[in-house]
Amino acid sequence: MRNRLKRLPLRIKAIIFAIALSTIPVILTGTITFYLASEDLTNYVVKYQQSRAIAIANQVGELMFERYQEVQEIANLSILNDPRISKLTSSGERKAVLNKYMKNLKGYDSIAVADLKGNIILQSNEAAITNISKQDYFQQVIKTNRPTIAQPIPSSIGQSFIFAAAPIIEIGNSKTRGIVITRTPTTYLDEEFKETQEQLAKDDRELATEEYH
Repeated sequence: MRNRLKRLPLRIKAIIFAIALSTIPVILTGTITFYLASEDLTNYVVKYQQSRAIAIANQVGELMFERYQEVQEIANLSILNDPRISKLTSSGERKAVLNKYMKNLKGYDSIAVADLKGNIILQSNEAAITNISKQDYFQQVIKTNRPTIAQPIPSSIGQSFIFAAAPIIEIGNSKTRGIVITRTPTTYLDEEFKETQEQLAKDDRELATEEYH
């Protein structure tokens, strides 16, 4: 190759040298620009996805904290934890109170009260809660005497539910006399997340089709 270049006329060598000087910087500049642009786009997408994941995680945390507080609020109702008031109210009246909570609080499809063996003794008018005695959330409350929230539990109808449970502590002697269970369909979370997702994706429609678990 070198011998061939040596044999070329000086004029041809000058032309080759000039072409090299003009094209190599362009090629290098194009390569560097592409690399930097690709890196910037990757960083943008990563940060974008992170911001959306953090927003959803924060919203999940807030929703779960609400479930945690509200199940305790129900367990502290005097019609449940005060034996004197409980005796003065009928099961229909107590059921009406649960239905009122169902109406005023968001996302629940059932609220129930069980005895310490897992038998349902009071329940709202909505979807029934059954077979709770062997559920982890029920056993957790029995063991710890503290409120708990379970991971989403799938059902036979293809729907998943989030259960929260809290002990009913009797006023006066701190004796546990029952357990309150609330049930939230995961479709409620879908609806709550929808607004957040749409807001975050408003300016980036092409990146608005993620899935979350």
